[in-house]
Amino acid sequence: MELERTSSGKVAVLRVKGDVDLFQGTALKSAILEETHAENAGLIIDLCGVRYMDSSGVGILLLAKSYCEKKDIPLRIAAVQEPVRRVLVLRSADRDRHL
Repeated sequence: MELERTSSGKVAVLRVKGDVDLFQGTALKSAILEETHAENAGLIIDLCGVRYMDSSGVGILLLAKSYCEKKDIPLRIAAVQEPVRRVLVLRSADRDRHL
């Protein structure tokens, strides 16, 4: 997995390429933690280069949501590709059904 960090004004952008899974997700989790502790006005996680994400990747995105909510930082997940979107939709359906 590759991470590219950029910014748009005071909004941090993390552009992710490659698989986000149990083995590769640690770097993304660390980057999210760093960005939420910086003086950013927002965080965008750009998943344009992610074709595969397992449940640990979904967990990292949920953790990002929690970190951002605690710091009152807007979070946006951008450019989600179809295979990853399906995983996120399934996760949402499971949560809504209390499974």
